[in-house]
Amino acid sequence: MIVAVLLREIAARARIHDALRGHAAVRLCENQEELLTLVAEGLAAIVVVDLRDRTGASTLPAVHAIREGFPSVPVIGYVHVGTGASRDIIALAR
Repeated sequence: MIVAVLLREIAARARIHDALRGHAAVRLCENQEELLTLVAEGLAAIVVVDLRDRTGASTLPAVHAIREGFPSVPVIGYVHVGTGASRDIIALAR
């Protein structure tokens, strides 16, 4: 099983990688296109995604594309709760 991970912070990426060591293969994606390719090719069984990618762009379009095109792939939001994040968290949950 491959868990596709798109997180902005290096420390968060390391935490996920360490937490899943021995349980699942982790693929650290550099951008949304790479994430979507893994899902489209049937390689990613689970997706872990931050509110923003490493360039600062919103990941909501990628999440919507996965939910609409691949509804059997679970998407887990990995969110650092900070000032102004609540609105984005609600949008990600929807």
